[in-house]
Amino acid sequence: MSATETALRVAEWAIGGSGPPPQGDLLDPETLSHPEPLLGQVLGELAAVAAARLRLSSPVLGVRGCLGAGEAVLAAALGVMHTPELLQTLLQIIPPLRYPLQWVTRHSLVGQALPFFPDADAEVATPPVAACLGVSPLTALLTHPPEGQRSELLAFSQELLQHGEGRRLLQLALAKPTPNPHIRHWRRELLERLRLTEENGRDFVIDVYEAAMVFYEQDTLEQVRTARTVLSHAGADEECLRNALAVAVWWGPLRALERSYPDALRARRYLGYGYREGIALYQLAQRLTGGAL
Repeated sequence: MSATETALRVAEWAIGGSGPPPQGDLLDPETLSHPEPLLGQVLGELAAVAAARLRLSSPVLGVRGCLGAGEAVLAAALGVMHTPELLQTLLQIIPPLRYPLQWVTRHSLVGQALPFFPDADAEVATPPVAACLGVSPLTALLTHPPEGQRSELLAFSQELLQHGEGRRLLQLALAKPTPNPHIRHWRRELLERLRLTEENGRDFVIDVYEAAMVFYEQDTLEQVRTARTVLSHAGADEECLRNALAVAVWWGPLRALERSYPDALRARRYLGYGYREGIALYQLAQRLTGGAL
């Protein structure tokens, strides 16, 4: 199977497939430098589907752009993810991003493939996972990035916040509850950094918690109450305790804003009162850890 055929199958899978990415071979890889018309067409369809899934209009963030060799190589690379060394070699030749359309398309590929990597949920990203996140900053921003990417991802998040659609995308993604404690810790870190940037950053942080109460209140508060039960009773195993603390730390930035800018929270009519359960959980965790959160 040629590299183009492999990339084509993976791109079609990303549009509407299920299960892990299809496996393929990489015969004639040089053809990916100038994608064949059919592959270019399918990548274009993937870009449109990816933008729609993220509730983005066309052109993405108001910037027209095009796809090319980078997205074709990425699709082919995911077709050989069963050979990590080859995957990483291919990812090293992918050119940097130029257009929002590219990071949307790459996120659709990497984001859907990520759960099928061994140890995808590990606290420290494996080399293949780190390499994939390195070429797909949106995926890294919305999941759990390797340590070396965090500063540039903060800059990327601030770039997104300059656009209404990008702001909404990031707001809803950070508000949606996740079972992964590592993702929770990263979201807390990102929200904390944004809280300290400027007034626009502070407003956005409150936007995230408000969205959690509007769109995901039941799941959010269920996590809070479960975590409170774990922290309030002796005998929980270490994994349950770590998970409960990860739920608690996510509320840290809002607690800081409540102390420094209480009127800003009172002005949010849709924030309601449920958020106080989250802040109470954070305060409980602070007491139990001696303020080490």
